[in-house]
Amino acid sequence: PLRKGTAERQTPEMGGPLVHESWVSPIVGVCCMSGGAFVLLQRSRIGRLQVEAPVESTNLLEAADYANLAKLMDHFLQGVKSFVKGWLQRTFLHVALMTLAIFACMGPTQVGWRYSIFFALAFLWGALTSTALGRVNMDFATSASGPTVATSAKGLGQGFTTAIRGGAAVGFIPHVLGLANLYLCFLVLGLVIEDRRQSMQILVAYGLGCSWVALLSRVGGGIFTQAVDIGADLVGKLRDNIADDDPKNPSVIADLVGDNVGCVLGMGSDLLASVLESTCVALVISSNIPMLAGNWVSSMYPLLVSVGGIMASILVSCFATERAQQNNRSDLEDIEVVLKNQVSLSAYLATIIQLAVAIVCMPWNFEIQFLNGDKLQVQNWHCFIAVAMGIWTSRAVAAVAEHYTSQANHPVKDVAEACDTGAAHTVLSGLALGYKSNVFPTVAIALCVYVGYNMCGLLGISLSALGILCTVSIPMSNMGYDAISASAGGLSALAKMDRTTQNRIRDLDALGNTAACVTKAFAHCSAALVSIALYGAFLVRIFEGSKSHGIAVNILDPRTLFGLLLGAVLPYWLSAMTMKGVGAATLATVKEVQNQIRYIEIANKDIPNYCKCVTVATSSSLSAMLAPCIAVLLAPILCGTLLGREALAGLLPGAIVVALQLGLSGSNTGGAWNNAKRYIEAGNLGAKRAKGSKEHSAAVVSDKIGDPMKNAYGPATISAVKFIAMISFVLAPILDRGLVFDQLLYAWANRDS
Repeated sequence: PLRKGTAERQTPEMGGPLVHESWVSPIVGVCCMSGGAFVLLQRSRIGRLQVEAPVESTNLLEAADYANLAKLMDHFLQGVKSFVKGWLQRTFLHVALMTLAIFACMGPTQVGWRYSIFFALAFLWGALTSTALGRVNMDFATSASGPTVATSAKGLGQGFTTAIRGGAAVGFIPHVLGLANLYLCFLVLGLVIEDRRQSMQILVAYGLGCSWVALLSRVGGGIFTQAVDIGADLVGKLRDNIADDDPKNPSVIADLVGDNVGCVLGMGSDLLASVLESTCVALVISSNIPMLAGNWVSSMYPLLVSVGGIMASILVSCFATERAQQNNRSDLEDIEVVLKNQVSLSAYLATIIQLAVAIVCMPWNFEIQFLNGDKLQVQNWHCFIAVAMGIWTSRAVAAVAEHYTSQANHPVKDVAEACDTGAAHTVLSGLALGYKSNVFPTVAIALCVYVGYNMCGLLGISLSALGILCTVSIPMSNMGYDAISASAGGLSALAKMDRTTQNRIRDLDALGNTAACVTKAFAHCSAALVSIALYGAFLVRIFEGSKSHGIAVNILDPRTLFGLLLGAVLPYWLSAMTMKGVGAATLATVKEVQNQIRYIEIANKDIPNYCKCVTVATSSSLSAMLAPCIAVLLAPILCGTLLGREALAGLLPGAIVVALQLGLSGSNTGGAWNNAKRYIEAGNLGAKRAKGSKEHSAAVVSDKIGDPMKNAYGPATISAVKFIAMISFVLAPILDRGLVFDQLLYAWANRDS
């Protein structure tokens, strides 16, 4: 029987989908199980690798290096457990408080206390899903670092194969299990709620839960990553010239943990939230279109778009992992081609798959009616165009980020050449590069929004966001590869492995840094497009049933302009609080390091207490994240309740536009500075201008400026704005009339009457 709120079912003879409704669950189940099996396969292959000297080796020094590596690996894993323990404790506390707040806020509204329980439970389910996947991903990524060092000793190709397999396991877990849990959550809601539209609305709380954990991971993880990185570097300048890769430095293990926190935990949670948010908002919009809501296949089309992307990603990732091993690639350029081909091939294959999905899962034509009464005739290929625009927008953004951050291209070489005249010129060159790199991605996103809206209205914008994110497993795999290769490089340096092995891992790490910059640009643009889709859905929900009979947002309205200016300054305020948090956490880390160094000297010990340093940095970082996260949570609520829906309708676009520019420029500038430093260290400017020269010193200064830009406030800001859009959409029923503009000032203006 039909659920309440749905239209008459559409059959193929009536122009409906070609796929029967009973096929949806098997398709989703098979694709998700295939992704899970692929993850387990990669994990099992890495688990069989041993961190020990080759059996045929008779070199005692080599055996000692491997024994030292195994000990350091144990310290590294203990440090990861120490961080995860503190992170889980804080996350569970914040999730519990938010669950109660969601229940309390939604109860007095037209939603009612009964449905507010389901809102709170869906939020809790999403938050716990994101937390669990982050925990598993940290284990997968960190356990692959030691085997990457061991296999790199055998050859560059073997080391790459291990790292990319570990990255594939890390990249697919959030996408596969997140979507499987989303579908399961919707099925459970369907058993207890008859109205499908109501269950779709409640399902958005699942995405909100993931978004809340992503915000905590992004802000707290970014602060931790920078605190331990800067703390490890400052030790050498404050005490006895202890290098940042010296085992006697108490913060070296914390620095390695920080690489995984930023790349795996923070980025993984953020991209998972983007996928689920875009899927949820597309499901909500499709449930309000009668001809789509009348068929289970059509109403689940947004979910099937993501499922098709998973299958494309599995095939492409198999090409990268299996083909690389068969060819035993030993040339760095060949390995770089593999990483590039992953992104390109996933776009081509996903486009073909999405064409088939649109043809067989959507009606031949259907009608969308806007709030003002206008109607739009849509055909199934229009949906494909919207999705394809998202796919190729992501490819264009990736190409631009690679152009501006790769050592092989002239922008990074120009920044390296600028180091010849000092740090000031280097900083100016990097800033100019970052600002310039914003132009094309912003135009591409604007074009994507324009085409998507003209194809399918707000549904088209949400489908474009899904198009960007349907192959999210590939960039996330590259991000995992970067974290694994960075940790492997640190472990090999600490273990004093032979110079050849260290050079191989350094080369892999350099490629991983470029791949990470591409993924960060991808994450910023996808978050911006998801935020725009959420903003459109928020406007529909907030103005639905109003006397204006449409979405009435007037930029000349002083209330809207007031909110627009507040939204524009909000990312800068959040960035300032995040940077201040980095400073406070860095100070606590440095003090702990100095105390341990004194104790080591007094007690004549060789091994510091690595875990204590991780614990101190974790505690200070997670405490510092509280102020930015509370500001992000309260900003839309206070704006809506005090200033009204018109002001909130201005705040969101102002914040989205500014956060996108801050995040993109910060990511590309920081990545270019980092690769310019690596370019100089590799001796590409000549032996006299390599490591230790004044050119290298200028590159190090700029790199330290760029690290918080690309790892702390840049990612945190765009993630925060995405959460603001999400919380505004969910809490739209209570953000209707403003206390200041709509009531107090109105009463003052009409006091005489």
